[in-house]
Amino acid sequence: LPAPLNNWYINHTANPRTGDVYALIGGQTGRWNRSSNTFTANLGASGNAPIGAYTMSAFDTTRGRIYAQGGENSSHHIYTLSNNTWTAVTVTGANAGNVANVMQGAMIYVPALDAYLVRAWPSGSTVYKINASTFEATTLATTGGASIPSTLNGPFNKFLYVPRLGGAVYVPDYDRNAWFLRLH
Repeated sequence: LPAPLNNWYINHTANPRTGDVYALIGGQTGRWNRSSNTFTANLGASGNAPIGAYTMSAFDTTRGRIYAQGGENSSHHIYTLSNNTWTAVTVTGANAGNVANVMQGAMIYVPALDAYLVRAWPSGSTVYKINASTFEATTLATTGGASIPSTLNGPFNKFLYVPRLGGAVYVPDYDRNAWFLRLH
């Protein structure tokens, strides 16, 4: 990635369809265009996205938008590419409070479930599911993950969706076991 995007403090989200990378830098939305290898620092997005450090984000390929959740500002916003706009959303449901303030977590979008899955920092098998249409937060039912260890500095990009395998992989550390969660 170019220098403006390689800072760990900046929130990055890749569009899996184009390879473009979107970034929030100082309250401005930027984009690295993969095909031209150029970076636009300010797309002039309307709306306010108070995204701070440790905010999780994932690209919703069904709707062409980015969802940003948690972090130091307890963000809950969507960025819609088609109209270049940030909009606040309300997270509801039994686990809304559990995902609202997740720091140093990981979030993926799974088209087959039409949901965002959130892996927080603690050990264990808990994975939160946020409906991508209604933003209702529930707990995803899992089995056999009670012994999943915690990771240093949070899961971040250690929890990834693998479409060809129909699930998500979690690798807490380079010298530990990898964990696989079948999703579809």
